[in-house]
Amino acid sequence: MVEDNSTFAPEFFLLGFTSQEDLQVICFVLFLAIYVVSLVGNLGVITLIRIDSCLHTPMYFFLSHLSLLDACYSSTIIPQALLNFLLKRKAISFMRCAAQLFSFATCATAECYVLAAMAYDRYVAICNPLLYPVVMSRQLCVGMLVGAYLAGVLSLAIHTVSIFHLPFCHSRRINHFFCDGPPLLALSCSDAWLSRMVVSAVVGFNVLSTTVFILVSYWLVLSAVLQIRSVAGRHRAFSTCASHLVSVSLYYSSSLFMYLRPSSTATLDHDKVVSVLYAVVVPMLNPLIYSLRNAEMKNAIRKAQELQTPMFIIFLSLYALLVMGNLLLMLLINTDPQLYTPMYFFLTHLSFMDLCLSSAVIPKALETFLFGTSNISFVGCFVQMHIFLMLVICECFLLGVMAYDRYAAVCQPLRYTALMSPARCYRMTMLVYTTGFLTSLVHTVLAGRLAFCRARSIDHFFCELPALLHLSCSSTRPNHILQVCSAELNILGSILVILVSYTCILYTVLWMPSAGTRMKVFSTCTSHLAAVTIFYVPGLATYILPSKARPQGEEKLVSVFYTAVTPLLNPLVYSLRNREVKGALRRLWGRRLFPHVP
Repeated sequence: MVEDNSTFAPEFFLLGFTSQEDLQVICFVLFLAIYVVSLVGNLGVITLIRIDSCLHTPMYFFLSHLSLLDACYSSTIIPQALLNFLLKRKAISFMRCAAQLFSFATCATAECYVLAAMAYDRYVAICNPLLYPVVMSRQLCVGMLVGAYLAGVLSLAIHTVSIFHLPFCHSRRINHFFCDGPPLLALSCSDAWLSRMVVSAVVGFNVLSTTVFILVSYWLVLSAVLQIRSVAGRHRAFSTCASHLVSVSLYYSSSLFMYLRPSSTATLDHDKVVSVLYAVVVPMLNPLIYSLRNAEMKNAIRKAQELQTPMFIIFLSLYALLVMGNLLLMLLINTDPQLYTPMYFFLTHLSFMDLCLSSAVIPKALETFLFGTSNISFVGCFVQMHIFLMLVICECFLLGVMAYDRYAAVCQPLRYTALMSPARCYRMTMLVYTTGFLTSLVHTVLAGRLAFCRARSIDHFFCELPALLHLSCSSTRPNHILQVCSAELNILGSILVILVSYTCILYTVLWMPSAGTRMKVFSTCTSHLAAVTIFYVPGLATYILPSKARPQGEEKLVSVFYTAVTPLLNPLVYSLRNREVKGALRRLWGRRLFPHVP
């Protein structure tokens, strides 16, 4: 007997990417980082365009709505995916699934038409520059935008109804990480040919019509540009279109592959990867594409004093979350006897270092954002730099020590208690702090001997060594040599320890006969590997690359990552899928907050 949707439990189950808990932790951290970057980037673009009068033009009007659509359809998908990474029962109700499909696809369709409107804007600006203010009037821009949103709503109303009128009497397990059309159609127990044709027709009309419109617009743009005699003029005209062309290429290539290929070549596992590109990655990249090399946007950032308020809110939120996360983790480890092990002893110090590292930088940045006072004394600047460098170096070596702890636990289990005795753990920790203090002290003293007779304006949000060296009017060659040698010794040395430790672990694990045992052993190392990755990647990008290879603006973004984002993510990495930490949290909740409850 075929049952319709009303006779079933009104929910679906999203299978996601993997059922392995350790990989879900990695996916959670990765998606969370992408979502934060995407949300901050798109909301920042919208704020910047609204507060800067120089950006009140048709091109930036459409760009602000492109950012709004990116933020909306990322927020439609990623929060549910993040929740499913943490839950074992990955259920979504029938109505929420339909609403997610409708909201996501409406934003995606509207984005097609907004990209087409932006192509028309570039055509008018280049081919009819004298008529541009008249043609691209406010009324036309608003009308085109309203048309884009209406096309999205109407198209996806047909799209959603054509899918959800089908009976889903087979498995309710959606082989995807959100409610998308193709995996839902695969669950229908009736003939879904007509629904597939309707979906393909709607998507095909929206994507192909806007693609043709964009191609025609740029064909006319290319014809007009080739008639410009000046090479510089041609280059300037092309440069105004480059960002839009990159965005169009990223967005349309994935959409065309996803919806307009033959169904015989469709594989849902491959579809997940493509969906990540256009639903997660593209919304993150668009603000970067449209702003990093855009002179008008960069000038607006420099002029936008009002931007300090949202920056204050962002930094304050990150700081509050990381302080609570790291303090809670330290409290759990120090109050629960079941966590009195070497691994959690070192994890306590990692949280302490993350907390101190952020506290050395973020409070001063918050003061600057709130009061506009960006002055810092000579002594205060060097104290901040010394504390920051010391803690970064300490964290490098502590991650190496934690890798050795995992090696001893996996490869030398019978000798683990002797190898990682309390006395040895204390000595290793003291050595880590001493090495960090002395190395940072050498950097600070050597930098303090320089003459700063040029401008005293540090192009950074805290006193970082490379930014400080740019201000010196004396020779900084010894400082640069020390910086490179220190980076190689600290970063590459600790990475070598980590690689050797995990090579030995891998060799030992592969000799284990039971697959369950191998998985259990690997699971004890996953959190540490994730913490190592998110810490070392920005560190290598900042200190190993030559200074000419890293633009100052990008260096600030990397600095935000390892002063705010990494300390925020570490407590999540080490606790979300850690049964011992979650058990300790439950015991703390019952013992401390409800002591009279049996």
